[in-house]
Amino acid sequence: MAFIDLKTEILDQDMCARCGACVAACPPGWLALDDQGRPVPAATETMDCGTCSLCLQICPGKDTATPASEERIFGRTRTAAERWTGIYRRSLVFSSTDPQVRSNAAAGGAGTTLMLTALRTGIADGVIVIGRDADRPWVPAAMITDDESEVIRCAQTSYCLTPNLQLLRDPRFARIALIALPCEAQAVRKMQNILPTPDIASKVVLTIEIACASSTTRAGTEHLITNKLGIPLDDVAQMRYRDGEYPGEFAVTTRDGERKSLPFFDVVDEFRRFKTHRCLACPDWWSGIADLSVADGDPNIYASSRDGSHPRRQSIVLTRTERGEEIVQAAVRLGLATVKDRPFIAESNLGLQRKRFRYASFAGSPPSRVPTAPVEYEELDPILTDDEVLTRMADHSGVHAVTDPTTPSAAHTTWLSIALDPRAPAEIVWRPPGDKSIAQRATFAAALADGMCEISNLPPGDDVEQNLAILSQLDVDGWHVASSSYLIGGRGLSRLALAEPGLVLNPGNSATTARLLIALLAGTPGEFRVDGNELLRERPMHWLVEPLRKCGADITYEASSGRLPVRIRGSSLTATEHQVDIFSAQPVSALLFAGLQSSGETVIRRRVRARDHTERLLRYLGVAIEESDHEVRMRPPDRLPPFRLTLPGDMSTAALPIACVVVSPLEKRLEIEDVGLNETRIGFVRTLQEMGACIEIEQTGIRGNEPVGRIFVESGHRLHGVEVAGHALVQSMIDELPMLAAVAARAETPTVIRDAHELKDKDTDRISSTVAGLKPFGVNIKALPDGFAVEPSQLAPARNLRLPPDHRVILAAMVLASSLEGPTTLSGWQPISVSFPSCLQLVNQFATISDVETP
Repeated sequence: MAFIDLKTEILDQDMCARCGACVAACPPGWLALDDQGRPVPAATETMDCGTCSLCLQICPGKDTATPASEERIFGRTRTAAERWTGIYRRSLVFSSTDPQVRSNAAAGGAGTTLMLTALRTGIADGVIVIGRDADRPWVPAAMITDDESEVIRCAQTSYCLTPNLQLLRDPRFARIALIALPCEAQAVRKMQNILPTPDIASKVVLTIEIACASSTTRAGTEHLITNKLGIPLDDVAQMRYRDGEYPGEFAVTTRDGERKSLPFFDVVDEFRRFKTHRCLACPDWWSGIADLSVADGDPNIYASSRDGSHPRRQSIVLTRTERGEEIVQAAVRLGLATVKDRPFIAESNLGLQRKRFRYASFAGSPPSRVPTAPVEYEELDPILTDDEVLTRMADHSGVHAVTDPTTPSAAHTTWLSIALDPRAPAEIVWRPPGDKSIAQRATFAAALADGMCEISNLPPGDDVEQNLAILSQLDVDGWHVASSSYLIGGRGLSRLALAEPGLVLNPGNSATTARLLIALLAGTPGEFRVDGNELLRERPMHWLVEPLRKCGADITYEASSGRLPVRIRGSSLTATEHQVDIFSAQPVSALLFAGLQSSGETVIRRRVRARDHTERLLRYLGVAIEESDHEVRMRPPDRLPPFRLTLPGDMSTAALPIACVVVSPLEKRLEIEDVGLNETRIGFVRTLQEMGACIEIEQTGIRGNEPVGRIFVESGHRLHGVEVAGHALVQSMIDELPMLAAVAARAETPTVIRDAHELKDKDTDRISSTVAGLKPFGVNIKALPDGFAVEPSQLAPARNLRLPPDHRVILAAMVLASSLEGPTTLSGWQPISVSFPSCLQLVNQFATISDVETP
């Protein structure tokens, strides 16, 4: 008896995809669906299936039959290289032009627009979409309709298992277009593979599949509503999985009009507990056998939600069949959509990578409980847990396969080999981690605020971790609420105190942290000691300490004059006027932090406007600041209010992939999203544009008084040398000057960098360290008293290069290594953890990286 076989082989093994195909295919209509979407006998009399086994034959739960479907549709099966994308014709960015569709859709409105196109062109006379149960608005329900307003109303992804193929039995419609999950597309194709083809399968004229990392049982949705939002189910009037500004949030409106919501990343984390075995063991993010495949245009909406950023609302569409091409062209012709070509990059897509590694973890299970994969495929990389995938891709990096499956880390290697990788992706979309400079200032400002502050997109790295550790020593409460969001319980102005007597506050290697800390403690009652590591003890502090002493600070050097360690006895600070002769932003920032806790106006006269993040942040918090290029005036506030801030991406970190693309001999295109575009930070990009690099800058908004936007970079353009001089320009790229010297080696004419005296006061003497780090590549570079001179150079891989202990110089060396065909072997690279711990994962998008034995 066929249903008994279906029950034994599929239902009892928790292999049911809950697609409704068996209900649709049962010739006498003896099957129905229970409240959880599983098939059950509908007839009260005894079912006599005879020799019919159609329900089991077309079930995608165990046998997806993808190779057979590919042979029929494409005339071939996919290769191992096409394992996760399938066979396709074009990859497109797709955006609906209909404002109503765009406001209702989860992303670019591709599925809805193509359904509307199918109706308007007459390709279909009915479409199957997912709406809501009329009596239970939190329960997704499939519907078949020819009403365009109904289609638009249903314009949103539902993250809940919702059977829909049973609607193919509806006798009102003869030509049906279908939005499906991959398993549902597989069921339709299995029906169409049968000869003679069942009538219900012949009715399907268009199949559009939605990418699926895994779907969720209804219990997951009900958990969010009742347990996370505290709303009784009977009070739900409306529920949307992704409501509001892209990428959206889970939102419920009650019957009395109250709206409650959860960020999307929180929903993803909660949903992990509410999966069926079939979903977890599923081998397909896309089935690859629909006419078209659709996904979010943002490859990592989890990170975007967590970071609080709002990428462009658009979809990725892969056309696979002639019908798929036709329907997209029709949508454009009707003015319903705009499209443009963009390569699909599997390595940077979080949902696909989660599916990939999750399936790998199930691949060794009993065969009866693992759906068949579309092609024989051996996972070469180490299997990551779901949490590890989320962590690896936290800053929108990709998971890029390498020859050596282990990405090196400081924990297990000393020497690395880096060489140009011709197989690396030609197009990269990447979002940098949060800006470290702003993070250091924002965490200290939060400690001085009156109440709870939340800082999102907080970057990883030693310097920021030292900031947070110091706040803990100062008895400031802090909690990680997501992988890059942090809550800080501000204590208020002049209220910081040591958590335990005698603690030494150690900023490690960060001079920015040390100087800001000394300034804010100068006006804080109590006694404090600030020290640092060996490198930081060599950094000068006198140009900060002396002006603080003039306004009443009690600061004593405990060892060498002008150097750490120092002892601070907090005192009442008076108004101050000071002329800053240092070109760095640090003295201005530090004096402003001291001025927050002073009794009068702080006036700072400066020779040049350097990084103005502190001024922008304090103004964002309501502090009265007036400034010009050469003067800053601040009146001390009575208090700093609690605040929420999502940091823009770090331009200094973004400089690495920008430089890698500019010097690459291969065809590359890079899109950097949600990066800070503060003019005091983008001198590197402006200079590369002047040198002839193909770079476009697009501002998309302002966040926390900081402009943010996108940067587009293409390789293959000839570079010419430039003269970089003038303190304002130099300060706008002070951290990127070693990288600029590396790029300048590829130019056809000389480059001269001057007015960069400050480089001698960095982790190392960065002028001499840059020369030492780049010369082994054949760079014709000469140190100047205030910078470098770089001539056009014949470059070659460096052998056995021992890098100086300066993370900026190390990054510059990696740029050159990634562009050269032969392997560069280098050691001493570990200090990159100071500013960019995931650096190797990003460089791996351009180069092969492997461990090598010590030469």
